[in-house]
Amino acid sequence: MKITPPVLDDGTTIITEQWTETQAFLLFEREDAYGVAHFTKEEKTWRETGRSSFGGGKGKELVFGASKVVKGEYEPFGDPSYLTVSAGPINNGDIMEVRTGEGKEAAIVSSGETRYWYVIGEEPVQQVNGYDKEGERLTTTVGYVAEGF
Repeated sequence: MKITPPVLDDGTTIITEQWTETQAFLLFEREDAYGVAHFTKEEKTWRETGRSSFGGGKGKELVFGASKVVKGEYEPFGDPSYLTVSAGPINNGDIMEVRTGEGKEAAIVSSGETRYWYVIGEEPVQQVNGYDKEGERLTTTVGYVAEGF
């Protein structure tokens, strides 16, 4: 579900998605980095609840970063479940499809000249593969998962 995006003061919003009525994430870029910011809706406004930034991955065909955040309300002594947003730039114009190592297809969005892939899930993604238009795998990248709160 697309929402009116929360805004960041220091980056360009690429895409914003809401996964529950009160939680959303925002994929952003700034200078030579990109990242994921998490938001919680409080009454009529969105409050940023965490953010992870990653290097731009110059020279890599497919860049991978991930940000994990508590799903729902955080309880200090609870046993929380998490949601992970895995994302990154696609720096090879021949890559037309991105899939996780488990076979889940990633969404691909564009911002200016750069294309980005992203996957949302309860289990962190360990690797992604980039495929050309004929379905041939061109590259495999493993990721880094940042812990959110």
